[in-house]
Amino acid sequence: EFGVSPIDENEAGFQIRRTKLNFSGHVGSPKFTYDVVLAADRGDGNVFLEDVVVGYNIVDGLEVEVGRKKLPFLREELISSKRQLAVERSSVTEFFTLNRSEGIWFNWSPVEAVKIQAALSDGGNAAPSDFHSDRTEAPSITARIDVSLAGSLKQARDYTAWEGDPLAVVVGGALHYEAGESGDSASVNDADQFAWTVDGSLEMFPFNVYAAFIGSHPMDVAVVDFDDPDFLTNEDFDNYGAQVQAGVHVIPNKLEPFFRFEWISVDSRTDPDSETGVDDEAILLTFGANYYLNKHNAKFTIDVDWALD
Repeated sequence: EFGVSPIDENEAGFQIRRTKLNFSGHVGSPKFTYDVVLAADRGDGNVFLEDVVVGYNIVDGLEVEVGRKKLPFLREELISSKRQLAVERSSVTEFFTLNRSEGIWFNWSPVEAVKIQAALSDGGNAAPSDFHSDRTEAPSITARIDVSLAGSLKQARDYTAWEGDPLAVVVGGALHYEAGESGDSASVNDADQFAWTVDGSLEMFPFNVYAAFIGSHPMDVAVVDFDDPDFLTNEDFDNYGAQVQAGVHVIPNKLEPFFRFEWISVDSRTDPDSETGVDDEAILLTFGANYYLNKHNAKFTIDVDWALD
């Protein structure tokens, strides 16, 4: 029929979405560690170097690392993909993530219930890239703290409350700042960036609950005045996101239905005369379940994502 597209919008098939090889250990002394991750590209299957880190344990509880890995910012991003509650990480995390960068990391655990991480890096989402790629003016700073109020921090490496585990309550937060590359030909790189997050989780068999709130604030972003396209002004933007998820074992250590709520508010200001901006909002719901054969080592996960907007 004339005017009707013949393109089929539905696709069915199979995909190996995530394949990784991990090599880790120490060289000579247990104080000198290494961690290398090879991953296959989801599009063409080519293998590439995803993470490469060498570390040195200065004293018990204090370690310094150099290389490429994820910045210590969003907790959901830092939890391994195989230990997620849903098939994929939330859209909130994918929008606000700083992902991987290259730089220096400091990991400090002054006591068993506290873990502090800090990084000096090339900036958010900057790996792999050359240091002269005009991403940031100077090394960006990222810092995160996690505190266990009950249980242990090891229980926060996933979200699930396993039968026999004690009550676990973990709260955390992170800050990130990077200065834009002044004089860069790409004006988007001129913007400074400040981001923060707070999160917390509770694991009490058979229930688990996790929540996070995130803010991202690009500063001095070049904005064109639509009334005068030759006029540029600099504006500050405010983006926010929130996530709440919960699961429950209806069959202990076997069947675990879960639910996730997400909210994203993006400052879409295009008028430099506007003080409040225009927010583009999205609300997403996820329903699913895990069936565990051997905890996270072997499991089936199915979920459905529903975007209300």
